[in-house]
Amino acid sequence: AYNLSYWILGLMILSSRLILDQDRIAASSAKVLLFSAAVAVFFLATHGFADLTYNSLLGSALGGVSLPSLVQDSMKLYIFGVEWADSDLAIRAKIMAPYPTALAAMVLLLLALAAPKNLHSQRKNIFYGALLLIGLALTVLTQSRAGLLSLVLFMALLGATTISSRFSSSQKLSLLIVIVCLALPLSLAVRQAASAMWTDAVAYRESSSSYRFSLYEFGVKHVTTESPIIGFGVKHEVPQYKIPVGSHSTFIGAFYKTGILGLAALVIFWLASVVRAIRALVTDNDLRRRASSCAFLAMMPFFMFEDVDAPQFVAFLLFLSLYIATYSSRQGTGDPL
Repeated sequence: AYNLSYWILGLMILSSRLILDQDRIAASSAKVLLFSAAVAVFFLATHGFADLTYNSLLGSALGGVSLPSLVQDSMKLYIFGVEWADSDLAIRAKIMAPYPTALAAMVLLLLALAAPKNLHSQRKNIFYGALLLIGLALTVLTQSRAGLLSLVLFMALLGATTISSRFSSSQKLSLLIVIVCLALPLSLAVRQAASAMWTDAVAYRESSSSYRFSLYEFGVKHVTTESPIIGFGVKHEVPQYKIPVGSHSTFIGAFYKTGILGLAALVIFWLASVVRAIRALVTDNDLRRRASSCAFLAMMPFFMFEDVDAPQFVAFLLFLSLYIATYSSRQGTGDPL
């Protein structure tokens, strides 16, 4: 139910006519990134790479109360933690997030929201460049493959759109068409290299990869056999898996919980948002809105391999950045957020 509530709240944001103070949002996003980096540096300096988890004030106050594991996990402060699928592997950063990949997603979206409106100020450009380096360092500490891929995609898209911003809308549209037409032959030309890179990515943290794909296969077979139209409503826990079935993929999770109907709704929403984001990249001259568009497009690995609707802060940032990227241009009336 909590996943559904995030989608409802997100759709409420997208359907509203908020007047946002985007400069304040950018400043706050930068502060959260800097604070996260400071926390990482402090605990690395004082404890090194160690499994560090603390109870929050609320968690300490309710320490003796029997609560569901999900509620208990939400009342903890995670700094660093062991690999979820294999505790013998290296320590991964979780700062400001319930698990490492959620931190990587949070960093990506905060980088988009913290972008300057334009490149007219050299001081702001240098500061944003420093934020990008900090974001890269935090993402590396998470060891999240989806996070690193998404951040690289974000930087590539943002760099490409920034360079092309001096072109007219018709020139950018023509360039986009050429890129799309070249994408297929180029992908065929580099398929061997891409296949090797995919194999290396799967082999890195192999226990996580095999566990994840086994979970996907079980979940798809289960819902296809038992309830393909409307799904099961919730993620089931089964003895052979440490995490609920339907986890670690937004698309598979939607299919497992809501069947073909829910998956179709999610795909339609995602495709419509992709079209809006691409249109904003072609027509919008505001760097911050272009950055938010790039971030949403770069989130594709998270939609495939993670639950974007599980960590609360990430879900909020996703809808906020999508609103700024593709909906805020119709602002005219409304109350400040």
